[in-house]
Amino acid sequence: MTRDQPDPAGAWELRRPAAPDSRSRQPAHRPVRVAGLMGYVDPLGVKPGEKLRVHLTAPAAHEIAVARLGRTALLRPEPDDDADRAEAEWLARLDSPAAARHDVYPGSYAWVNDVSTGRPRTVSAWVRVWRLPATVETSSWASIVSDMDYCNWALGIDADGHPGCYVGNGGHHDRVWWCFAGTSLLRRLGEWVHIAFTADGIKVQLWVDGDMAGEGVAADAGTVTPPPAASLVRIGAAAESGLADHFLDGDVSDVALFSRQLNRHQVVALTEDRAMSSVMPVARASLLAHWPLREMSGSRAADASGHGRDCTLVNTPALNIPGPSASRAIGRPGYDPDTDPTRGGSIRFASDAASRGRGFGARSITLPC
Repeated sequence: MTRDQPDPAGAWELRRPAAPDSRSRQPAHRPVRVAGLMGYVDPLGVKPGEKLRVHLTAPAAHEIAVARLGRTALLRPEPDDDADRAEAEWLARLDSPAAARHDVYPGSYAWVNDVSTGRPRTVSAWVRVWRLPATVETSSWASIVSDMDYCNWALGIDADGHPGCYVGNGGHHDRVWWCFAGTSLLRRLGEWVHIAFTADGIKVQLWVDGDMAGEGVAADAGTVTPPPAASLVRIGAAAESGLADHFLDGDVSDVALFSRQLNRHQVVALTEDRAMSSVMPVARASLLAHWPLREMSGSRAADASGHGRDCTLVNTPALNIPGPSASRAIGRPGYDPDTDPTRGGSIRFASDAASRGRGFGARSITLPC
């Protein structure tokens, strides 16, 4: 835009995101600072008389301008910025003399507030890992399900693909309470795997596909620190220093917490069931929570244990993904998922998923008629 053109900056208005309702406010989330220029407009299609919103994070002073292109620009098949600007009708311009930096909060997961289950003695889940966590440091890992801010318990996978679990005391983190399998899932990326841990006193057993894959030690149950008033269970993430982190890149199905240690026969039964049963096939009376994760839409995942510990979904993970028992006929002509009793279900979580504009302010303009 040239400086002798009209400056209708007054047409702009600043719209900041509304403060979230306290009942739906999600836990703190690890922020990522955007180093360069990033932004988007919404909606993508705007009619005369409607508002166009520009969300932008910029590391330096900048200008936002909106123009109506001329007829030649619309008909010319090849791009020509100079010619397009010659016929443009500038509708509004806004100078920002300073940077407008905003953080983004990537990582989708599910969380349950104030679970108050104490330390479960068995945790079971199906997972299909698509990408291993980044090797940032030797302790890099991704959580499948956890109640952990480096203190309580977790089921996850490390940067080399080894399934593992942590059974702590709710106090300080201690590496001795980690237990990892000797084998890696590196060659099984994209395949469903059943992972569970059982705890009997200070003895921990890690199970992979019905086989015991490792043994370790847990914190003495008698020294367990009482959980905080707002204990958080997360699926697809854990926490560090109070911030959601350790995000999983994978699909998760049929997560269950039990108040007692399951035996080998019961762990094998869970593996052989492949999350196909509509109800938990073993130890239903001992369930603390059970999330089948078969949701097809919405922002919550139901607890099937009867305890009402439903999950809230953060950063829109992908729903309605086929589960571990899904038929190989999926995608073939004539296949009907609604009539397939083996389809099951899962939710896909991703470390780079983000709700657009969380924390972004917006500049708005009403397009003239």
